[in-house]
Amino acid sequence: MPGAKVWDPTPAGGSLSTARGEQNPSADGASLSSTEVAAVRALVSGGGILAALRQSDGYHYAGWARDQIATATELADQSGNGNDAVLQASVAAATAWATAGLFTVPNSADTTGLAEIPTLDFYYAGGETLLLFWRGFATPEGADMPLIGDTGDGSATTRQGLNLICTPAGKMKFWLRDSAGAQSASGTSTATCFEAAVEHSLAVCLNGLTRKYAFYVDGVREAAFVPNFLTFASGATPDTISGRTLKLGGSGRVSGGVQDGIASQTRALHVLRRAIGSGAPTGIDDVVANLHRDPTRLVSAEAW
Repeated sequence: MPGAKVWDPTPAGGSLSTARGEQNPSADGASLSSTEVAAVRALVSGGGILAALRQSDGYHYAGWARDQIATATELADQSGNGNDAVLQASVAAATAWATAGLFTVPNSADTTGLAEIPTLDFYYAGGETLLLFWRGFATPEGADMPLIGDTGDGSATTRQGLNLICTPAGKMKFWLRDSAGAQSASGTSTATCFEAAVEHSLAVCLNGLTRKYAFYVDGVREAAFVPNFLTFASGATPDTISGRTLKLGGSGRVSGGVQDGIASQTRALHVLRRAIGSGAPTGIDDVVANLHRDPTRLVSAEAW
């Protein structure tokens, strides 16, 4: 094209150098090393999109209570997986959305008073890793009660799965059950993370590779888990594949015709897993801290 300017990398009166780091990176002697190629590939995920710019493939569910109409019967899954947290029959949409910016699940009065997310079937025994992050308000009961779980009802030998527990003092526990009914129980959080009038965030990371776990409250790893995750108190190998939906507000277990659970108002919930053998990412503390700061942002493929 007449008059068009063409970029010429050759310096005035000189010639290109083929030395590494000079002006012609594609010349002989200037190719990337295998280590550098691997580093570049690590930044790029499927489809050639930078891993830092796209959401994690590990999402099972991500929901936050905003931009939904008051007649919605679910807390929509923002991860794109379609795993909405659907209200059971006894919870009216008007109740769930009575408080702006919060998804309310009252204390169940019967057997259909929770919200449920499609089956998680987290494979802890096989080596998968799980992160549960929740932010909101919850009212402690007079006994240990689940906020999130999938152990369901039935005999002890059919209640395998996981439970995130609220103690009467508003502390956090975590229970895993195997197919024989044996329970692996965590310790109790030091910080209070369940209060009816004070908003908190909490997270638990279960590392299936190392068989260890850690608690986070309000975006910070608890001191008992610094610098290392801890092992469960029992020696059981939990079978967390329950085949049941993941409940929000309880676990699905029924006592005296009423579901176990606690009254809660959820601002956000994130559920992510990592493949067998992957373990927890080195930046797990940053993942949780960033979710606490802004739970309406999805975790990136680079971070998880």
